[in-house]
Amino acid sequence: MNTISANTLNEPQSPISEKELLAFNKLPFEAVERIAAQLPSGQRWQTAAFCYGKSHLHTLGLAFAATCSAAELFSAFGRNARIVEAQAKAASNANSRLGGKARNNGPTLAATGIGAIGLRQ
Repeated sequence: MNTISANTLNEPQSPISEKELLAFNKLPFEAVERIAAQLPSGQRWQTAAFCYGKSHLHTLGLAFAATCSAAELFSAFGRNARIVEAQAKAASNANSRLGGKARNNGPTLAATGIGAIGLRQ
């Protein structure tokens, strides 16, 4: 039996482990920003780019993007860097207005109706 890997599908690889992504995704937006700011520059913008395009990690991508410089965002998003920068700033400002209580609650398998054995009937 052949196994399909991310490399086989030409999927980008996350610069941080799946375990770390899951842990980050459970944290409030402000906590992600604080921790991400301590990571190396390349890891931050690569993680922002990886997460941004995935619906269940999009908010996490914005939190990482909020810690990046304009040049770093350009490395990650090219000509769309300004759009991502504006979205990241808006998300960060909205989080500040909520007193740091915004969470990265993307959709879960339970919420989408997809269980361990496929679609519910």
